[in-house]
Amino acid sequence: MTLRRAITTGAVPGMLLFLILFAVGTYSLSHVQSNPDPDTQRVMERYAHKIYLTLARIGLVHLWTGLLLGSFSGLVVRFLYPQLQHRVGFSLLALGVLGWTFFYFTARLLIRQPTFYDQFLFAQGGAARRLQVFLTDEVGLFGLNAIAGILGFAALLTSRHFRELVPRRTPWTRRQLVFVLLLATTALGISLRWVWSPPRPERPDRPNILVLSADSLRPDHMSFEGYHRLTTPNIDRLAARSRVFRQAYVPLARTLPSWTTFLTSTQSHTHGIRHMFPESSRRRIPLPTLAEELGKHGYRSGVVSDFAGEMFDLIDYGFDLVDTPPASHLDVLVERQMLLHYPLVFPFINHRLGKRALPVISYLTINSDAKSLAHRALRRMRELSDGGPFFLTVFFSTSHAPYASPDPFYRKFTDPAYDGIHRYAYGIRDPRQFREGDLEVTREDKEQIVALYDGAIAAVDDAIGVILEELEEWEFLDSTLVVVTADHGEDLFEGPNHLDHGKWFRGGDHANHIPWILFDPTGELGVGPIEEPVQSLDFMPTLLSRLGFEVPSTCQGVDLVPALRQEEPFPHRPFFAETGVWLKAPSTFEAEPDALLYPHINDMLDADPFDDSLLLAPPYDRQVVKAKHRMVRDGKWKLTYEPTRSGARYRLFDVERDPLNRQDVAEQFPEQAARLRAELRRWMDQDRCRVFDGHDHLSHQFTDLADG
Repeated sequence: MTLRRAITTGAVPGMLLFLILFAVGTYSLSHVQSNPDPDTQRVMERYAHKIYLTLARIGLVHLWTGLLLGSFSGLVVRFLYPQLQHRVGFSLLALGVLGWTFFYFTARLLIRQPTFYDQFLFAQGGAARRLQVFLTDEVGLFGLNAIAGILGFAALLTSRHFRELVPRRTPWTRRQLVFVLLLATTALGISLRWVWSPPRPERPDRPNILVLSADSLRPDHMSFEGYHRLTTPNIDRLAARSRVFRQAYVPLARTLPSWTTFLTSTQSHTHGIRHMFPESSRRRIPLPTLAEELGKHGYRSGVVSDFAGEMFDLIDYGFDLVDTPPASHLDVLVERQMLLHYPLVFPFINHRLGKRALPVISYLTINSDAKSLAHRALRRMRELSDGGPFFLTVFFSTSHAPYASPDPFYRKFTDPAYDGIHRYAYGIRDPRQFREGDLEVTREDKEQIVALYDGAIAAVDDAIGVILEELEEWEFLDSTLVVVTADHGEDLFEGPNHLDHGKWFRGGDHANHIPWILFDPTGELGVGPIEEPVQSLDFMPTLLSRLGFEVPSTCQGVDLVPALRQEEPFPHRPFFAETGVWLKAPSTFEAEPDALLYPHINDMLDADPFDDSLLLAPPYDRQVVKAKHRMVRDGKWKLTYEPTRSGARYRLFDVERDPLNRQDVAEQFPEQAARLRAELRRWMDQDRCRVFDGHDHLSHQFTDLADG
């Protein structure tokens, strides 16, 4: 059979197969959309044209995937059996190769990232559940690759090429030589992970800065802090050579406001980013940023991230290179739900080219691969290393809910006997589920979710190990300041908490407590733990000072370098914080009729007319700021402020004796309560709302940041 006919014979069934898959997914989608929830209905009416364009792109991706996979199947059969002329027999063999290839890549993704399929298999129970558990727990990637190798070798043994090679003693033909070379190259590619390595970057004359950050990372779940699981062996080794700030805190435990504080060294009521959904006019920050200040001294800067890093596309922090998903729009939420109805195409499009065709793939919370991000970061590091110093931030999303880490990390610490909905990742993944209250969780569920979280941390640590190993290979580690930190921590069922951050200050300070490891290759800043409290506000001035650069007068943080050099004592300061947006306020405070409330997050979101990004409609923006909980912590004392319908409620806690903040001791220690209340009031007076009403609430008076 001719080569052209072989390709055609394989391409036709391939396209038919994937068009059938597209039709099945579209039927499933249309069935769901025939009775859409209010959020989806609202977006469908506004962005119908974009939704149809997305549907067309998904259809074209299916068509091209079927074409390429089918053509490949025809080529394989043509190569193995070049003398086969019977069209029906050839078609059956091509279908067999197509079917096996389809099964192999689907099973591989199912084993490596089971959350792509657990809603369609595990959640259905019965034989479907047993199949997924068998593949993930019994077969695994090694077993699947072994089966593929055995079947491939069996196909090779039956090929005419192989049978001709064995008995012949005459010189090989050119085709036979090509066949042997292809076989040897394939075997080498399978046994060795071949990666093209460009020339080693040049070392700069000044220190590089590498920030390795993970979303929702709690320091007390890292093994160098004494955690009972070995979650961070690579970070542990770095921490042993670094300064470790054991009491580091962020003033707002949400990603966008926290990163803005890191990169401007200002409080959220100064830089104006009070929550995750600011309108475009508030996203223009007239403050010097760390990237801009370093750029003045010849540093090239960049940031690399996956799904949680979309906010770097929302605000211009002055980075020269931004390799992150674009900022979320309302239509993206619907596109994401659309794509989840086509799970069988994921194994063939979950790569760089596929993400260009369907950018929404990058938004999937179940599609976070820390090691893949590490390799992207190394490529970007090479781009930034052109002989001058670089400042690169790598922000990992894997440790963010739903803690969907890839193989083997999702089962690294979990109980194989667990059979609940959180087997592979936390059960809430659909934004529409936020309308409901927190899932009911048993003790076994909690243990499973925490184990998944720990596995996600281990996945991030493994990726950080890849980066550090490459820096060692380049001989860059001895000329790079390395920071390991987080945008915020996480609540994990402590006290009244479920899984959340930035919601309130009940149950302790786990959401605001972050790791901060500072590795200085010169040893100038010393080695060992620092017990004095520090804040993310100190990040920018400390790095600039360490490099010998002037610290902008706008910075509200403290330069810690003199204290680290033991030239001065560590500054003693109260720590202030506020909450973000409650995603589901009505259900969060359903037992508190006196609480200041606003609607569910989906009812408050709108599209910014400037760029269609998500924002809180202006009336709700004001309600959110007014309803914020706030707190001040000074030593062992912590005072919280919660506005209610009848007035502000203050509570005092002794965090040394009561780390979960269960007992209000304001009556026992009235002097401490009065002192901290005055401190908190002074800090709140700096808020750009500025005006207090008769209930001791910050009122709705707003000014633009640019107005000072």
